Amino acid sequence: MDEEFNFKAELLPGLKTKVLIFRHSSFFQEFNSLVIISYAILLGLKSFQIDSNLLPFFEIFDNLITFYFVIEILIKLVSDGYKKFFYDYWNIFDFIVIFFSLPIFGDTNSAAIRIFRIFRIIVINQELKKLLGVVFSSIAAILNISILISIFIYIYAVIGNLWFSSLPNGDWSNVGISMLTLFKVMTGDDWYNVMFAVIDQYPWAIFFFLSFIIFATYVFLSLFVAIIIDEIQKLRSNSIDKELEKHDDNFLSIKKDLDSIKKLLKDKNEIV
Repeated sequence: MDEEFNFKAELLPGLKTKVLIFRHSSFFQEFNSLVIISYAILLGLKSFQIDSNLLPFFEIFDNLITFYFVIEILIKLVSDGYKKFFYDYWNIFDFIVIFFSLPIFGDTNSAAIRIFRIFRIIVINQELKKLLGVVFSSIAAILNISILISIFIYIYAVIGNLWFSSLPNGDWSNVGISMLTLFKVMTGDDWYNVMFAVIDQYPWAIFFFLSFIIFATYVFLSLFVAIIIDEIQKLRSNSIDKELEKHDDNFLSIKKDLDSIKKLLKDKNEIV
């Protein structure tokens, strides 16, 4: 049962109560994960050359999964109500993926949309939701680092164009090509050949490449990692604060009860 799931069953209609209990049960969550993982395996198997006699079974299995996902959406709609259901953007994503993957939209379109069903594992996994939330919350900082990297690459591209534009390979013929060359070096894709093509004629250029690699690859990569770690620490800190608030509320409730008991005992002693 989900830890955040809390309700008074007696206040709900009988059928809706049963659906709500089933919808938040661990069995329902784990079975959904199993279905999604099975579908991911099915997509992988369909990419291989399969005996034509087995293709109908794959299609039947695919249709059964589609039918199950529709039933799952209906269960969520009945248990949560359409207002609460569509208030959650994860449910909206879930609904769009299932709706547009139905066969009525054509085999090609629905097949393309069905690939996104694999992302539904995020919808039913709270830890993956938190991790994705960390990524989204760090986008602004990552964009700032990306701008800084772009400026850094541009400066080195201008310098590289001024110094190495005479080379016959054309890697430094203009600033745009130089930026592409430096991006190739930064990703580590055949960077040593780019460097040796330069230092064969300009031996001192090794300092140009080493300084660029140190800053572009290691320093900026460390900044990206630091941003993600900082966001994870913020998430943990918020979780700890929420837990402390719960414990504080419980402590205040217990203290209030103890004060009431003390008062009753005092009144009783005075009467005696």
